[in-house]
Amino acid sequence: MGGVMDSENDYVLPKWEDFSAFVDFGELEHLCHLMEQSAAEIGEDTEENYDIIRWFYKNSTLIKRISIQHVESEKIIENECPGLYKRTWIAQEIDALLKFIDTIFDNPDIFPEKLSTLLLYLHKILIAAHEIYNPRHRAAMIEKIKISTISKASKAASDKAINARYDAPGGSREKKKKAIEMYSSGKYGKIKDEAAYQIAKILCLSHGTVVRYLNNIAVPHIG
Repeated sequence: MGGVMDSENDYVLPKWEDFSAFVDFGELEHLCHLMEQSAAEIGEDTEENYDIIRWFYKNSTLIKRISIQHVESEKIIENECPGLYKRTWIAQEIDALLKFIDTIFDNPDIFPEKLSTLLLYLHKILIAAHEIYNPRHRAAMIEKIKISTISKASKAASDKAINARYDAPGGSREKKKKAIEMYSSGKYGKIKDEAAYQIAKILCLSHGTVVRYLNNIAVPHIG
């Protein structure tokens, strides 16, 4: 079946009904209603108690459709920006949902108490489908992640440069160590403020900097 042509990237998006786990909000709400009914029946002495498992079996229609949306979403994002999909909130939410469903499948008794969380996940899946399928929303999401990635990389580079200067021979870390050693030797007296003046002059540091270095250092024992 044909899909929607993305003019910027020259590839065909799958048709909406072949992409989204839910065709529309009405279908999602119908499923939610059925789940709420099943949750209310848990504990009754009927064969329908664990009928909810039909939704969560690994080859169930629900799991297949969520998985298809996951795969197709990755194809769409990776086509535009390789390596980015796994960093989107969408990939993380779908992965979390599938793990959450596994937990319920393994222990159906928890279904009623976990239902509200499950329904929230399912609504997020439909929102995610629209975010991926709408070209403007998709572009905005990609740009936001790119900017965030650049900001993190810039901060990491800045931190690395600062640490390099701090750790360099004659840098702040070395001078701090030397100032502490000088004070602890006892040669400059017990009073930190007075000792700091002498040490600062020798190490070419400000008096306030040396005082901070010595803030938590024990007073030396002078015989």
